[in-house]
Amino acid sequence: MFLLTFTVVNIAPTRQKLENDVFTISGIAQKYNCALKRLDWQQEQGFTSSLVLGDNAIEIQRGMTTSSTAIFIPFMTKELHMDGSALYYGMNALSNNVIMADRKRLKNPNGRFSLCG
Repeated sequence: MFLLTFTVVNIAPTRQKLENDVFTISGIAQKYNCALKRLDWQQEQGFTSSLVLGDNAIEIQRGMTTSSTAIFIPFMTKELHMDGSALYYGMNALSNNVIMADRKRLKNPNGRFSLCG
């Protein structure tokens, strides 16, 4: 079990635009059964908690399981795009980018692509 505080920073040029954005974001969150709490009178604590300083000044926490917490980890997709005499092998299912490879120059030229490392 993990205790999680998820902060969303919203900045706008005018107060009216900020209110409209907050209303829109709240509607989107409610559509996915998420409840957002505005940090009225705690904006400074919320902003410093969202920075990469490792300091959480917000006392709102939620207990989540490992699998629920794992969705917040940003994974990057590996790309396979070689220059020169590369052949088209298809599209990357995650990033929708083209896969271009020259099998003779791969670490494992048997046609299996290892995009994990």
